[in-house]
Amino acid sequence: MTADGGETESGVSDPIRVLHVDDDAAFAELVAIYLERESDRITVITATSVSDALTELDSGIDCIVADYEMPDRNGIEFLEVVTERYPDLPFILFTGRGSEEIASEAISAGVTDYLQKSTGTEQYTLLANRICNAVEGYRSQRVLEERKRRLETLIDNLPGIVYRCLNEPEWPMEYVEGDCEELTGYTSQAVESGDPVWGEEILHPDDKERAWEVVQSALDDDGTFELTYRIVTKDDQTKWMWERGQAICEDGELVALEGFVTGITDRKEQQREIERKSHKLDEFASIVSHDMQDPLAVAREHVELARTEDDTDYLDTVEDAHERLKRLTETLLTLSRDGEVPPEAVNMSLAETSSWFVGERHEDDATRGR
Repeated sequence: MTADGGETESGVSDPIRVLHVDDDAAFAELVAIYLERESDRITVITATSVSDALTELDSGIDCIVADYEMPDRNGIEFLEVVTERYPDLPFILFTGRGSEEIASEAISAGVTDYLQKSTGTEQYTLLANRICNAVEGYRSQRVLEERKRRLETLIDNLPGIVYRCLNEPEWPMEYVEGDCEELTGYTSQAVESGDPVWGEEILHPDDKERAWEVVQSALDDDGTFELTYRIVTKDDQTKWMWERGQAICEDGELVALEGFVTGITDRKEQQREIERKSHKLDEFASIVSHDMQDPLAVAREHVELARTEDDTDYLDTVEDAHERLKRLTETLLTLSRDGEVPPEAVNMSLAETSSWFVGERHEDDATRGR
């Protein structure tokens, strides 16, 4: 991050804007010339007073180089003002007044580096190196902090926990972050400390052996694993978990496992409900097929036989009722195949069924004006 608040993942070739503050204008100009000669990455902005420097502070400064003795404020007082606005901005005290007292004061105040002015051009080479090192260290730290912030944000928004554990049957946890307490009833700190032990007190006893075998088999393969298992929470609830992880190796040796665990109890319950409904629908379809298809076939055969002898309105009624029953059967079968739960069965006598069909027939006849 520069003094204007901008931040990028910077490489070693990124430009460096240096604010040099010294009340000796001629010396300040000389420093700017030599620093820019030493490194084409460096651009120097010069100020001859702390007041002038403060007006430049928000213009995207990567490092400040300041003298100690200046008319309006000394270098340490200037550092205190800078620190209030940009706490981590590299600040190098470059002064001709060298003493252990000033050096001690500067270090206590939090300067990044302290360099005493001397004769010869070597001092500018040394100063340029100190500037580059300070800025690169500062930028690297900012990149690490930003990555850490992003990781923490990701973990905070994940519906589960991330972990690092040893590859042992008890799965002792070295690192746990996320919704640990919501999933297990135990805090992350408790699980990390081994009270409780994940593989002994949280992992469901009936799933311990299978979980170990699945993970070890996967580690022998490509080093990544995925499995589901049950846990027992602090208040003795049983929950289903889904886990995905991988081996962490150093110098070819397995040192730990890292991964992600999330709860899938609701998904498991939904799956069981779907299976229950599917089984119920299969049973219903079987009943419809067996109890309705056969009588339909018999009825149609008798209608055809009756027609060969005498075609009456009664036979038309029977055939019409037959067709309605056939459509009803097809509709119910379609509902069952589409996953719709049929209504509960209602017992009806043959007489009630016949009356229903005749009633339907009369309503249709009245509608058609017959």
